[in-house]
Amino acid sequence: MEFPEKLILIGVDGAIPEFTQRMMKQGVFGSVLSPYPTVTPNNWTSLVTGAWAGTTGITDYHIHHPGEPLNVIYSGFNTRECRAEYLWNAAERAGKKVLLMKFSASWPPTIKRGIQVDGCGPNWTDEVHEICGENLFTTMKGYPLSSLIKFKPLDDVKDVLVAPLEFKPHFQFIRRIQAYHTTFSSFVLNLDSVKSATLYAFLVSEDGVYKHLIISKSKSMEESVGKLSEGEWSDWIKITFATEKGGLEGMVRFKLIELSEDAERFRLYATHIMPVKGWTMPESLGPELLEMFGGFVERPGWDGRTRGWIDDETFLELVEYQNRWMAEASCYLMKKYNCDALFLQTHGPDYAHHLYLNNADPVTNPDEKSREYYCRVLEEVYRSVDRLVGRISELMDEKTLMVIVSDHGAQPFIAHINVWQILIDAGLLCMKKDEKGNMVIDWSKTKAVPQRNCYIYVNLKGRDPQGIVEPGEEYERVRDKIIDLLMDYRDEKTGKKPFSLVLKKEDATILGLYGDRIGDIIYAVNPGFGHSHGQQLSTVKFGVFGSMSCLLVMAGPGIKKGATIKPIRWLIDIAPTIAYLLDIPVPRNADGAIMYEILEDPDGRLKEKEALKRELENWKNAYEKMQGLIHIA
Repeated sequence: MEFPEKLILIGVDGAIPEFTQRMMKQGVFGSVLSPYPTVTPNNWTSLVTGAWAGTTGITDYHIHHPGEPLNVIYSGFNTRECRAEYLWNAAERAGKKVLLMKFSASWPPTIKRGIQVDGCGPNWTDEVHEICGENLFTTMKGYPLSSLIKFKPLDDVKDVLVAPLEFKPHFQFIRRIQAYHTTFSSFVLNLDSVKSATLYAFLVSEDGVYKHLIISKSKSMEESVGKLSEGEWSDWIKITFATEKGGLEGMVRFKLIELSEDAERFRLYATHIMPVKGWTMPESLGPELLEMFGGFVERPGWDGRTRGWIDDETFLELVEYQNRWMAEASCYLMKKYNCDALFLQTHGPDYAHHLYLNNADPVTNPDEKSREYYCRVLEEVYRSVDRLVGRISELMDEKTLMVIVSDHGAQPFIAHINVWQILIDAGLLCMKKDEKGNMVIDWSKTKAVPQRNCYIYVNLKGRDPQGIVEPGEEYERVRDKIIDLLMDYRDEKTGKKPFSLVLKKEDATILGLYGDRIGDIIYAVNPGFGHSHGQQLSTVKFGVFGSMSCLLVMAGPGIKKGATIKPIRWLIDIAPTIAYLLDIPVPRNADGAIMYEILEDPDGRLKEKEALKRELENWKNAYEKMQGLIHIA
């Protein structure tokens, strides 16, 4: 049996096995179950540690620290919150050189000698390097959170119109204090003193018609950095934000979405702005990659599409750009630094499921024509991932193990469940108006509060800062009441009971949830309820396409072609299997097991050791005989 020496692991966030089977030609194709809850940071962490969420401490999208107020949470993407060893650190202990390419939940870096490109989360609250988010500059109202601009004649010249394009940095608030704890500030872009930066948009009339946009760094067109027609993208433009310590450089790219001939209708989309430096390890790598491959896009048009700023075509262009950038940069870095292992994550399918899956599935969309359109959009996202895989696969040789895996699946959904309202109606959660007229929790009367995707916390005296529920009998009465409430609840829209599982925390061990970072009650919802993923168990299937299980493709030395994965295999079994094949240490805190059923020879390592032992014995015998022949004392 041959064994691999190198690893390529491509994480495809949210990929549904049924959508991706055509990608596999050899090796093992199948699915495994993901830990609960079925969300991004805890599941990617479980994958690369081989450990349950209870072991890693990453128990949801966000983390709650025991003893802190129940409304305070921290990012689950922060590696400093993880209590388990990562597979890449185990690989480093065995002398392997690692490349991490935008692999979610891998920042701040834990590797010592390897190469890393970003590694935060898919939302702006978790991308701690981002200077400012996506922008839509428009002359029209009706686009949520867009920047309204007004063109005015330049120096009273009617043929030339000008408008400022102001980029406002994110404020230093929840994502800086809660998403990444202040003790890790050396790995977080500090925006305290960053000022807004401004470019300028010029429209020049040609016989009374406006056809082109000119972007300039000043109020003079002499510093022009781009000229666009409707539907065109600009090149990447460097923009400088003033700070107390000097200029902070970032990169932005524009697409002119709409420009009417009279300039009354104008929409200009701008990508989110990442800094030139600070998002790679080593830091010097960032400018090099930008120079070679263009600006780095961590979030490809997610905000723009959800807010209606951009169309499907523009979203697909951004997804393709990101995948192509990561593929080319990965190939370059793997060769330049002679890396042994690549960990790459692409988030496109998960974004697409949130945007389009309800419109693509017959169970939630009866219109066949529109279903076909949205299926094609989804398929194009998967094709983009397929092209990424194809380019990366050029790195493979006969000693390379390829793994393609998702962290969860997705489902179409028919109804949301408001757990807050259920507790409010039962008198367990009380709200009040604060001095500004905002509704806030009245902790003096609140006995229980929902938190994150699947938890309910009892406001316990002695544990929680504003606790009112006595430990012991009252605590148990409150928990029993919550369980009865959820299990008896019927959704008004469907008339169905939405909750599939409601457990006390001590019983949640069966889900891999334990320790001090879970709630007093853990719940899950039935198929079709909740959102695209998160609150559903990993066995859920709903609709034609909906499946919550994880895609798994493995090919390379030691992998049996056409093997069938056992029906009860988990995401946490992948890291121990990889470690076995590569002959590196299993991550120290792993809970998973080796997937022997997919191996060409389950006893391959044992036979290898026996062969080495026999060879050593033969060499020893040969040496002793030679020593006697030449009479060496």
